[in-house]
Amino acid sequence: MIRAEIIKQATALLGKKEIKGNQGFYDQQIDQEMRSLGFQDGYAWCALAAELAWTRAYNQFDSTMIKEIEKYFTAGAQRTYRKFKKSPFEVNQTPEPGDVVVWKKLSGGRNKGYGHVGIVTSELDDEGYFTTIEGNTNARGSREGDGWLPKRRKLKLSGDSGLIVMGFIKPKEV
Repeated sequence: MIRAEIIKQATALLGKKEIKGNQGFYDQQIDQEMRSLGFQDGYAWCALAAELAWTRAYNQFDSTMIKEIEKYFTAGAQRTYRKFKKSPFEVNQTPEPGDVVVWKKLSGGRNKGYGHVGIVTSELDDEGYFTTIEGNTNARGSREGDGWLPKRRKLKLSGDSGLIVMGFIKPKEV
């Protein structure tokens, strides 16, 4: 039930745009909500976009969960993952609709210290792909984009360059 609501809330954000340079959002309600989650001008905001979808969804069923998830989401992808990994939330390597997916960016085998985040909208298909809705992306799939878009991503759990999946954060049913 919560998973479907997370996807509904993420879908409602599709096509919404940022003000160039991560300076806020054209939609004033989204701008206010993102700032209430910790967004500041200049921030990368993909993790906060995922938090927004989860916050809106939990607000429909059990608003007490909002305080719980606020403890673990940050503006940083990898930091968000590390905090959830130590939390009561389940984290694993299998995508399910409604999950938060977290990637780390590697270059030459080195962790660059940043990453990307999205909301999973499908299970893994026969070709090893899953679909997402991601904030702060663009048509080319950049982790530094200008809005919310749907993506089809290959499940890549290892490698020495590009975006590598750290894991999938599971929502708690309510």
